[in-house]
Amino acid sequence: MSIGDLLASPVFWALLLSGLVAPVTIYLTLLIRRRISRLAVGLCALVLIVLAGCDVVLLQALHTLATATASLVDDVVFASEYRLALYVLPLISGGLGVGLL
Repeated sequence: MSIGDLLASPVFWALLLSGLVAPVTIYLTLLIRRRISRLAVGLCALVLIVLAGCDVVLLQALHTLATATASLVDDVVFASEYRLALYVLPLISGGLGVGLL
C-alpha cells in the first residue's frame, strides 16, 4: 500500500467528510439561518459531538494503516507529530457541539 492507496482509502475520505465538510456545513447553516428551533440546535450539537468521536476513531485507523505501509511519505503525516495536530479538528467540532448545548 502506497501513499496513493492510503489517500484513496475510504477511511481517509470518511475522515475528510466527518472532520471538515460536515461540521463546517452544520455550523454555517446555523449561522446563516435566522430562525432555528431549540430542537434543531440541540440535534446539530449532538451531531457535532458524534462526528468528533468518529474523527478520533478514523484518525487512529489511519495511523494504523500508515504504520503498516512501507511508504515513508504517509508516515510523515499520519504517524508523526503532525498526527497530534490533526486531533485539533475533532476538538474544535466537539467544542462547538458542547458550546451549542
